[in-house]
Amino acid sequence: MTPEYIVVHTAAFDGQDCDRDLIDKWHKARKWNGIGYHFVILNNKHSSKTDGTLEFGRATNVQGAHVKGLNNRSVGICCVGHGDKNNFTENQYKSLYKLIRDLMAEFSVPVEKVIGHSEINKLVATGEIASQYRTSKTCPGTKIDMDFIRQHLKGMTTDDSHH
Repeated sequence: MTPEYIVVHTAAFDGQDCDRDLIDKWHKARKWNGIGYHFVILNNKHSSKTDGTLEFGRATNVQGAHVKGLNNRSVGICCVGHGDKNNFTENQYKSLYKLIRDLMAEFSVPVEKVIGHSEINKLVATGEIASQYRTSKTCPGTKIDMDFIRQHLKGMTTDDSHH
């Protein structure tokens, strides 16, 4: 799989100690073959892991299970937390920006193809993907401004990861 898109998600979970292993359990409970995201970025609600920690899910050469209609051409990043209730933490943003910049460079993904999960509806509207893949989700959440994230990425150099 060669990713054309980078898709940002939130775990939509406001509780404590959410990480790659917990999300893996949730996805296995859905009868998936494990975590659907390629990367997980922790928030400040974990009792033993640091805010902003990057954890690895599926390998980037393996199709994800995170956004119907685009799984075969995207990398999925999940920021722990609930994007309808809280913005990502400062450390999550630092990790997110660095990871996205690295992935954009590795896979030649333009910043316009860094999207939030709910922005799949724009791809449905333009006919890039079929209407059956429209979502009603707000993911990564109403508190997360993907336009701001893309603007920030446009202004970043590869060694600048400030929020």
